[in-house]
Order: sequence, then structure tokens, then C-alpha cells
Amino acid sequence: MENTAIDTTGWTVYEPAQCECVSAKTATIKTPGGQKPIFILELLTDDGKEVIKYLNVKKLPSGNYSAAKESDFAKLYRLAIGDNPTKRFSKAQQLLSHFHGVKFIVSFEEHKASNNTLYFKATNIQPAVPIIRDEWTASGQLKGKPRGHYTRQKQARTILLIGDEMATSRRKSGEDLDIEKPVKPYFNLTSSTNSAPLKHTTYNMKPLTHNAVIRDKEGQIWVYEYNRREHETVDAYYDRVINETFI
Repeated sequence: MENTAIDTTGWTVYEPAQCECVSAKTATIKTPGGQKPIFILELLTDDGKEVIKYLNVKKLPSGNYSAAKESDFAKLYRLAIGDNPTKRFSKAQQLLSHFHGVKFIVSFEEHKASNNTLYFKATNIQPAVPIIRDEWTASGQLKGKPRGHYTRQKQARTILLIGDEMATSRRKSGEDLDIEKPVKPYFNLTSSTNSAPLKHTTYNMKPLTHNAVIRDKEGQIWVYEYNRREHETVDAYYDRVINETFI
């Protein structure tokens, strides 16, 4: 592809050109923030212009160069080579040689280096024949995995099981409880102390309470509390109170 330049007032614009990668290497450049590791692709246009493409990477303490999976290097690699070796991006310098001989369509401009020399710097680069697969887009960016419909069925089942276990536990606890049998009271009307005070006797039913006030022949006053016994009818309960309190 023939490359032409358009002369304008004070600057020059170059049309995008087809280039071939003739070299790929690691390097370090000086920036305002200090030394920075980079990858350099050296490209040659059909009419002999040398164009430089910089790709940002990170140098690890191990000495390897790491490129993020969505970095410009990774995107360009997927489109140019047709592969996505995610694990190898942690040693990305091992992949540089794969670019040799690959042809790109490159936009570039003149740029002044730190030593005041001029060179052509690539501003945009795309493979001449990009390889697009289902895993990435036309820009080389990875596609996200499709998300399924959210369902609470499993969680609801878990809650149901927990509820069943709680209900079973409550039933079991109720079955394990011993029903306290009522103690048959014994009264000694001539003594102020009963062998089994009724106020300490419990029944498995709602009691009907009746207080009886009795004055004996000697004029002493006795107060008794009566409760309905288990399986005792209401009529039988009142008959017992009347019979036992009649002197």
C-alpha cells in the first residue's frame, strides 16, 4: 500500500498504511514518573517507513513481563494470532516473537524523542486480517459470560427444610416432656399443716379455684383452697367442696 503525506500549515498528516512487524522486543522508556517497562513493535511500511508501536506492560520481581487480560497487548494478540493464552500473559515476553511477519494497518504521526530526534509513532494499530472468535469482540475485548436467570428455588427449599426440622424438633420436645401427675392431697382439719398443700399441686388442666372459710367448734377459722382435679366433672368438684367443708 503506497503511503502518502498531506502537507498542511505547520504539521503533516499521514494516511493509514499497511505495515509488517519486523521486530518485537522489551524495553524501558523514561517518563516523568520514572523508568517504565514497555514492549516495542517495530513496523515497516510498504514504502520503507519505520513505525514504532509501544505497548504498556508490567515488570514483575521475577523478571517476567505481565500484561492484563484486557490490555492493549492482549487485545492485539487475540486479533493478530487468534488465540487467548490467558495464563501465559504473566510471561508475556514469551509471546512477542509471535508477532513477527504479521501485517497491520497502522495510523502514525511524527514524534520527537527525548534526544530530539524524530520518528514515526503508531497512534492506532489493527491486524490487516483480524481474527475474531466467539470469545472476543472485533476490538479484541473478551466477551462476558452470559448470566442465567436468577432463581430462589434452592434457597426456598433450604428454608423449607429448616422449617420442617424446627417443627419436628418442637414435636419431639413435646413428646419427651413427662406429664406431671397430680398429687392427691390429704387434709388434716385439726392441724394447720397439710401433708400436700394444694397450692403446690399442679394439674394438666385449667383449674377452677374455690376458697372455703370454715369456723370449727372451738371458734378457730380455717381457710382452704380447692382446685378441680383431673378428670373431675364440675358437678363432682362442687359436691366434693361442699362435703369436705361441711362440719
